[in-house]
Amino acid sequence: MKDELLTKDVARSFHDAELLSVTHDRARSELRTTFALRGDNVRAITCEGIHALRAADIIRHNVVSRVLLSSWHRFGEGELAAKVNWANSLDGTEVRLGSPSMTRYETSIASGDWNLLVIEPSYGAEIVVICDRVALTACVDDESWVMSHG
Repeated sequence: MKDELLTKDVARSFHDAELLSVTHDRARSELRTTFALRGDNVRAITCEGIHALRAADIIRHNVVSRVLLSSWHRFGEGELAAKVNWANSLDGTEVRLGSPSMTRYETSIASGDWNLLVIEPSYGAEIVVICDRVALTACVDDESWVMSHG
């Protein structure tokens, strides 16, 4: 399947999408999330070259509010640092990166060398990933979901 760009317009179609699966492959430094969008349209967002990752509050039914990507979304003052710190934290233990580490994240994201992907929930899972590459694909391999829910 051919990769597409996750543009701001495409990201809008993820509003009210259901998160179907989250797969983290540590050996390949890859995260794949699949979503059911309107009209039985199933899409995957794949992150490669992961520098930081956190997924929290995954429950049986997860609904997306919005998807943000640093290549087109301007994060507010302090918001980028908060997302980077959150992605490097554990539940109940907040991490605040030191200046050299935070500067590296901010510089790499600002230059476009790294991407910050934020999946904000309406209900359930929140995901923040800092990675080298983000790809969007249509999922014909998830046809069984479409058939059972169509």
